[in-house]
Amino acid sequence: MKPGQLSRVLLISVDAPGHYSLALPLLKGYAELDEVIRKTTCIRIVRIKNIGRGSRVIRAVLGAVLRFRPQMVGFSCNIWNALVVRRCCRWIRRCLPRTLLLLGGQEICSPLEEVIDTYPFAQILIPGAGEAPFRSLLRNIIEYGSDGLDRSRGIYFKKEDGHWQMTSAHQEITRLDEIPSAYLTGNVVMPENPRMGAMIELTRGCPLRCGFCYEANRMSRPMKFSFERVAEEIRWLRSRGYKRFHILDPILCFGRRLQELHEVLSRSDMDNTHISAEIYAEHIRKEDQEALHFITDYDVGLQTTSTRALRILQRQWRREKFEQGFRILQNTGKVVSCYIMVGLPGDNLNGFRKSLDYTMGLRPTKLFCNPLLVLRGTAIRHHANDYGLHFNPDPPYEALECNTFPRDELNRAKAFGQLMMNTYNTDRRA
Repeated sequence: MKPGQLSRVLLISVDAPGHYSLALPLLKGYAELDEVIRKTTCIRIVRIKNIGRGSRVIRAVLGAVLRFRPQMVGFSCNIWNALVVRRCCRWIRRCLPRTLLLLGGQEICSPLEEVIDTYPFAQILIPGAGEAPFRSLLRNIIEYGSDGLDRSRGIYFKKEDGHWQMTSAHQEITRLDEIPSAYLTGNVVMPENPRMGAMIELTRGCPLRCGFCYEANRMSRPMKFSFERVAEEIRWLRSRGYKRFHILDPILCFGRRLQELHEVLSRSDMDNTHISAEIYAEHIRKEDQEALHFITDYDVGLQTTSTRALRILQRQWRREKFEQGFRILQNTGKVVSCYIMVGLPGDNLNGFRKSLDYTMGLRPTKLFCNPLLVLRGTAIRHHANDYGLHFNPDPPYEALECNTFPRDELNRAKAFGQLMMNTYNTDRRA
């Protein structure tokens, strides 16, 4: 590609029905802050439902690509669309061999050698937060053509000889508010009835280092959007009829964040608004009680009571603090859902049943037993061999067995957990 030839970029999000992604709208908004990019290159986002047979999705993707004829196609890759994105990349490479294929998202993380083997048709990878690397990439291709790839920052790209090269680290965005809102710019197209409600991103990264969680290693320190921006997004969405919101913030109940968010939102009309959020019960204090009332659904991740599993996961659990916070949540009279995990290294069938009995004894509104997913970029994925941890090689990478949890026991635990979850939730609704 020669300088000045990058005029059309197509970003594709393959979403489960009722779901949508904020990643690509944020990417587009930040790139278009650059005047050269805004005047030179048309960036278009296409949302495609991941339903039915994969061939239907591939036809929809190819139709969008062939109509727009972009010089670059980018996909947001996650566990719910990774398999079909791989097939789409293969077909795009066949139909438009000169088009640059860019991949980012949760799936694109270390070890990148594994990602290259999984997505052999990709030419550019953006690991981690993508806004700054994407803008750097577009600007350098516009100015230098294909020679601009190695001038870009924060990307991994395939050279003409087939070898891959990592460029210099990108300059981190110091304030997340520098990224234009996906909603206020109109860059996001939402489904009519989003399953989780409108997603509100407050924080990226987490100070905790739970071994099963992607957020634990996402960045060196958490970064935050301002509460004023969040309130503006909620007001904008409410003015368009949305009344359900899901807050994306793993540290919402740390320090005074919960109270500060409540103070900002209390200045807006929040009547008949449904808000769900993930909560660490150990961090809930008595002084948080008033601030909790604006949330209608609390998702509490207990995960396990196994001391050995907690130690492997580098996850703290203080039983007395947890129970105290859990009771405060229950006293609000709102929905309190509790989650435990099946198949953790260090756990076993007996340990899982103890965690399940303990959780049911808390009497949450809803109970969820989820199988362990061995996600890319997580500590347990990096150290899987140390635990004898085997998992499905394809997304969502469900755990199959480990040293402490033989396959037959793990299968029994999954079946028992599913049965108890269904029975408990049915009885609670009755």
